Amino acid sequence: MTNSIDKIVDGFPHPNIAPIVGIPTYESIAELNLQLNANAASVQSNLGNGQLGLLALTVSPTVFNTLSAVAFVHPVNPGTNPVIPPGATTHVTSHLTRVFATQKAIFREYHATDNALKQQVIGCVDGMGCTCELSVTESQDMPMSQRVNFSCTCTPLTVVSALPTSSRTMPR
Repeated sequence: MTNSIDKIVDGFPHPNIAPIVGIPTYESIAELNLQLNANAASVQSNLGNGQLGLLALTVSPTVFNTLSAVAFVHPVNPGTNPVIPPGATTHVTSHLTRVFATQKAIFREYHATDNALKQQVIGCVDGMGCTCELSVTESQDMPMSQRVNFSCTCTPLTVVSALPTSSRTMPR
C-alpha cells in the first residue's frame, strides 16, 4: 500500500479485518460489510452532509440518501493543472489555483480511501482455500457496494447456494 493509503488505514476503527476462513457465510460477509462501512464513515469529509464521512463508498445511493438530506456528490479528478483563462488577474489566478489544490486534495483522499477499502476486502478473502474471484469496476460514479463483485466457489458448495434465498443480497 502507498503511504497515503497506510495513513488512512491507520485511522480506521478496523485497520485489520480478520480473514474469512473456510466457506464464506452470510454472517461473515455481513460482518465484513459492517466493518467496511465503519471504516468508510470514519474518514472525515464535507461531501454529502459532512457527518457520514465517506460512507457513500460502501453503501448504495438509496441507503445514503435515507441517512442524509444532502446528496453525496462523488468528487471528480480536477486534472493535472488549474484552468487559468488568458488575461486573468493575479487575484483570479491565485483563487483558481487554491480552488484547484482543494479539489485535488479532496479527490486524492476519496480515491485513496476507496483503494484502502478495496485492499481490505482483497486481504480478507485472499487465501481462503477456495476458488474466489473479486472484480472491481473502476467507475467512480458508483459506490463500492455496487462496484465489487465477489464470487467464491468451494467444492462441493458455492457461497450463493449455501445462503438462504432471502439473504443473498449483502446489507448496505
